[in-house]
Amino acid sequence: MKRNPTYTVSLFFQKSTVSSFSAGIPPKDAIFREKAWLWLTEIMTKETCKAIRECGLDGRIKGEEKVQEELFEKQIALDERLKKEFVAFFPANYNKPTV
Repeated sequence: MKRNPTYTVSLFFQKSTVSSFSAGIPPKDAIFREKAWLWLTEIMTKETCKAIRECGLDGRIKGEEKVQEELFEKQIALDERLKKEFVAFFPANYNKPTV
């Protein structure tokens, strides 16, 4: 079964009615990292994009730990370069220590 990536864009609104959003690549889509990475690096440069989120490590996804870790580290590095907010999540137990 072929799975399609679900790039995540979360919208939120400020009092000024100017919409802002956050974006990220969830762990379940780590296998699409090349295509997703191009999307993320482009969208993160937008001024209205305020945060990287939906990234992390998911212990429920077996066999993709190394791929998840590589993508998570890249998202951290992108965040450090762009100085955005960063929201990570770790559903289920993930046995390895993180950053």
